[in-house]
Amino acid sequence: MRKVGLIKIIANAANNPENIHNGKVNWDWVSADVYLLDKVHNLNHDYEVLDQTINTYAEAYEQTA
Repeated sequence: MRKVGLIKIIANAANNPENIHNGKVNWDWVSADVYLLDKVHNLNHDYEVLDQTINTYAEAYEQTA
């Protein structure tokens, strides 16, 4: 459940118009949103897990874009 919640948070942040600049996702801003929402929702993921999951998602996202 926690992993699914994290993926959903990343997907929502990646599709947030505020995180898209010149047609490209600003992954630094996505990361900031993810860290904030992880904290707000008390998911308490390890920072290494957050970074790894965001990077994996970003790589897959960029390959399909």
